[in-house]
Amino acid sequence: MDANLINRLVLYFVPLLFITLNTALWKVIFCASIHPWLLALYIGRYYQVTPNQAHVLLISELLLLVVLASLKALLKNRHVLGFALALFFALLEYWQSYQFLEIITPKNLVTFGFVFIGYAFFSWLICYIDDLYQKRRESLLYDIHNDTLTGVYNYHQLTEDLFRKPPIDNKNAWIIVFDIDYFKHINDTYGHQEGNIALKLFADTLESSYQEGLSSHIHRIYRYGGEEFVLLVSSNPKQFNNEQTKLTNMLTTFQQNLLQQSTFKLQQPLTYSAGISYTKVYQYHSLQAFEAADRCLYEAKAGGRNTFKFDDKPLP
Repeated sequence: MDANLINRLVLYFVPLLFITLNTALWKVIFCASIHPWLLALYIGRYYQVTPNQAHVLLISELLLLVVLASLKALLKNRHVLGFALALFFALLEYWQSYQFLEIITPKNLVTFGFVFIGYAFFSWLICYIDDLYQKRRESLLYDIHNDTLTGVYNYHQLTEDLFRKPPIDNKNAWIIVFDIDYFKHINDTYGHQEGNIALKLFADTLESSYQEGLSSHIHRIYRYGGEEFVLLVSSNPKQFNNEQTKLTNMLTTFQQNLLQQSTFKLQQPLTYSAGISYTKVYQYHSLQAFEAADRCLYEAKAGGRNTFKFDDKPLP
């Protein structure tokens, strides 16, 4: 390979890297738009370019702009996209070097093959490294925002979703605070391993019960601390009464499911107490609503446990 070929390969590696990563279409077009200027500055500084060579470069750069944008828009799989780019860049380089003259010459075909393999390898390598990075990033984010034992969101994420911005999905929201009844007795009598199984069972059963009775609403489950959990459910203020009825049915179903599941899987059946309140996004008083739900929780516990209580504030 001559020096000019090596230099052009390096220049084309930049858009290959850029488009193979998860990059927005407009950024790809921008990259392809400035690439001819970079190429012109580089070649003009180190090499004498004939009018015919300049014509070839101009056409190839226009093709680059159109093909990059088209491939990015049409191909969603990055590995397929990288393979297509490798083939396109190899053909483009072959045209720039030989303009398809003497196309069956063994030397030309060998050069084309090496260029294609090189681009394909680097495209695969870029995707591989980026996949590793994304998996590591997702793992770190999961550890930051999720409770390791139960898999639900943790207290840190609850403060983000409820206290530092409007409620879930910027909508009105129901806030349900749960507490497992007599959880300390489970830990003291049967050990912390049994307690961990109980916590995981509670979170899983709450999720399945929610999906069974109220899956049309956006929701998030959090482990608030110890044996306390929080459920946020998005709300439509025009359907307040209907949603309250659905919540009541879901919580009743959850009581039944939890008792049934824990009877088979634990040495002590589980029950819960809960308090429910309502927060309005346009008034943004989530902290007061959370305190109201927490107060209702302790009223439910004081009233005998294994029950739930709604805050009796005025309807929205």
